Amino acid sequence: MSTAKNLKDERLLQEGIHIDDLSVDVSVATWDEGLSKVWVHESTGEICATMDRLLFESPLSIAVRFIEPQGFKVNLENLLACIDAMKICVVTKPTTSKTDQSKFVAKRIAPAIYTKLPERNAKGPLLSQFYEEIGKYESELARLQQYEVQSRRAAQAAIKDETGKLALMQLQRDNENLKNEIEGLHRKLTKMATAIEAVPLVAKEGLIPVGLKQCTVRHVNVSENIVHFKSDQGQFSFPLSKLAGLPIVNARALSNHEGGVVRGVWVFDPVPQPFEFSPSEVLSVDETKVKVRLEDRSERVVSLPLGHKVRRNERLVLKLATGVIIEALPKFEYLKEDPVDIVFENQVVFNLSGGSKLSKLISKASSRRSKA
Repeated sequence: MSTAKNLKDERLLQEGIHIDDLSVDVSVATWDEGLSKVWVHESTGEICATMDRLLFESPLSIAVRFIEPQGFKVNLENLLACIDAMKICVVTKPTTSKTDQSKFVAKRIAPAIYTKLPERNAKGPLLSQFYEEIGKYESELARLQQYEVQSRRAAQAAIKDETGKLALMQLQRDNENLKNEIEGLHRKLTKMATAIEAVPLVAKEGLIPVGLKQCTVRHVNVSENIVHFKSDQGQFSFPLSKLAGLPIVNARALSNHEGGVVRGVWVFDPVPQPFEFSPSEVLSVDETKVKVRLEDRSERVVSLPLGHKVRRNERLVLKLATGVIIEALPKFEYLKEDPVDIVFENQVVFNLSGGSKLSKLISKASSRRSKA
């Protein structure tokens, strides 16, 4: 039988602490409360406390009571190191080392718990297993993070590719719509050009009624409600409010003359911009001016409608061009026939008398443009 000195440090025996059954025989021993003690060896970090000091404590709380007073942080790593070295031992009266091969026979003992404080480089089996588990979790976490990065990149690439396909499809649809729109505009332009080309042919063949003259817009003065025209016979002016809309400079037109007086003008190339109409209420009436209130509650002074008597609170309809009032009409007067319709009326009457020849000329112009 090996002696206790060969197996354990003699300092434990000197304190009467036996941490295994190789150094003491407790078969005939009894519990002696007088052996109660708490022992700490600062240089080696060993701690021992008898059971009466630790009754009804859990291993975890015992480990906390051991390491916390010694200045160690209460964390999982330190607790596992303490529990790793923990043993149930016995405390007897202090003994000296034996010179013979027999065990020390204890008659009175006190059960105790022995452990060692955490050491920087010492790792027991439990702490080693803990480190291994942490390593596995870290490896798995790194693998999952890498997988997440790869999945995100793949998803972004797929989204980018799908977005590109959708954008390409949208561009193709837009291009098709634009192509159809261009074709529609081209057809309209062809019809307009054909009609415009027919006008000189009509004039050359003498089919324009007497009194109708070709002319072009030279200048538009909205504030003065006047449009200046130029024709082969000279220049003339016509009220803007009497036209079908607001023309642009160099627009082509037909004017109707009777007895040297311009009775109406029809602007057709391009078609003038339609006027705007706004209701108003008469606030006061002067000799030549009328003060009205518009829908937005603003007040304006306009010229008195020719040939009409206007009273206070009467409703007037204002004709506007680019926001400028060019004429005030009694209620519903703006729905009546406009003087410019004289041009259309004369043209229709004349076409009824010589329409067949006029139709042939227009068809001839259309045929010539399609060949071109």
